[in-house]
Amino acid sequence: MKADPRIVELRVNKSKLFRAIKAESDGEKRKPIKEELHRVSKKLKQRTRRAIESFKKEPAAEIESLEDDDCRRMWKELKTLAG
Repeated sequence: MKADPRIVELRVNKSKLFRAIKAESDGEKRKPIKEELHRVSKKLKQRTRRAIESFKKEPAAEIESLEDDDCRRMWKELKTLAG
């Protein structure tokens, strides 16, 4: 699976926010940073789930797009998909 630049960007942002929380000692200043970290983490999980879902659907879509007379390749792809 190829790395999505939006996911990489969110990971970097999440890491920076986490380090900012650890560096901040004042509780009042930490609160907005924690909220931002929560928002970024949620978005990162959503994007990651979508990417994994689309990655899993690609082989099935490829099998469905095969010609009717290409049975050998269809069964070969199904075997690799099943593991």
